[in-house]
Amino acid sequence: MPAFVRPARIIILRHAEKQDHSSLCPMGVQRAQALAKQYLGRNAQPSLFAQGEQPAAMLAITPHTKETITPAAQSWDLGVDAYSIPPYSDEDAATQAAAHDVLTDTRYVGKIIIMTWEHKHIAKHHLQITLSKLLGLDTIAGVQKSWSDSNYDFFWIVDL
Repeated sequence: MPAFVRPARIIILRHAEKQDHSSLCPMGVQRAQALAKQYLGRNAQPSLFAQGEQPAAMLAITPHTKETITPAAQSWDLGVDAYSIPPYSDEDAATQAAAHDVLTDTRYVGKIIIMTWEHKHIAKHHLQITLSKLLGLDTIAGVQKSWSDSNYDFFWIVDL
């Protein structure tokens, strides 16, 4: 079994509003641009990063999660690590692979990782394969057990 390593911080957010299974609607495109300007991009005001901090990686699971985080990634000159982009892919397996990588990849030790995900695979009561469970967040008191279908204005910021 691989040794577990820890990034310093994991920022988890849901994709922006989508038009269909592969793209964002106009409101979602605006939200993606706003996320880069106001929280996640280089020189964002306000920023989720302290002076001198920057993300080491940005991960996505579907086309619209990738489209959501791309403007922020571009501002940092980063690519987006896509775990399950082809249509009809296995989101459970992709979520497991991403959580495994975040917890075991030595490139992430002490770094900040951003995960843009499907809300049902972030935290949902009836699903067994969620980031909440795989990252051990569901064992922490006060952590939400589900992510609302209508909530696009929310981050989980996990300091490890």
